[in-house]
Amino acid sequence: MSRVMEAWEQVLRDAISSDYDEQQFALLQIGMVLQRHNPHLGMESDAEEEALSRELLRLALNEKRQADAVEYLVTLVRNKPKDADSFFYTLSNAQPKILAEPLLKLLLDVGKKLKPDAAFQALIALDGVVKNADETVIKALATYEIIPLLDDWSEREDDEILADKADTIAEKIVDLFDDGEDDV
Repeated sequence: MSRVMEAWEQVLRDAISSDYDEQQFALLQIGMVLQRHNPHLGMESDAEEEALSRELLRLALNEKRQADAVEYLVTLVRNKPKDADSFFYTLSNAQPKILAEPLLKLLLDVGKKLKPDAAFQALIALDGVVKNADETVIKALATYEIIPLLDDWSEREDDEILADKADTIAEKIVDLFDDGEDDV
């Protein structure tokens, strides 16, 4: 295995470290690598050079490896729900076409169990997917009915910011499908 891929494998392992600081730094690095592969997001080059090793700066992931990283993070959300906000933050950096289906499946499975901070980070990830919706994203949104969960979150009286964000994203999803009907 090349040093570049060894560095990537190590940072993935560090994402489950029992050392909180090490884990959070690994999640930041994974997020930056995913962000570099996402044409919809930009990054300050200084931040990248300060946080990523030389090997990770040279890393180029094909879509299959990006999808594998997304699936890995989704599994971590399922296994470590108390840390879900950090995992969702990292996931929010993935390309929408790669993130859409795994994120929607995950939210349908665990969305009602998430703490408000994790739910809000999940909404940020979902918002990025919806804002940059392509054919793959629209197909995933049509397959996985996320609106009922968003409606539940939008009725939360204990967290108005979460409720507003959920409502806004639900409206964006409805608009995506309404716009599609106008084209027919």
